[in-house]
Amino acid sequence: MYERQDLFLNATSKRFSKPYKASKSYKKTQRWILNRSKNDEQTAKLNAKLKKSMTKKMAKLQAMGIDYDFNPYVAEDAVQ
Repeated sequence: MYERQDLFLNATSKRFSKPYKASKSYKKTQRWILNRSKNDEQTAKLNAKLKKSMTKKMAKLQAMGIDYDFNPYVAEDAVQ
């Protein structure tokens, strides 16, 4: 039939079935990068991105007929 019938004989061994597990040092580094303090420019950029996504979500809810009035980014702009 095939030249090598045993080619995929052990394809479902433990080596292939284990999920990938990131090392603790990698996780620690990524957490540090995410949680480090940001300057005013980075904070403004992040807030603009969050405000844009929240506006899109509110528009979708309005289109579905749901009156959901929660937008902390708009209230934050009114205070400043």
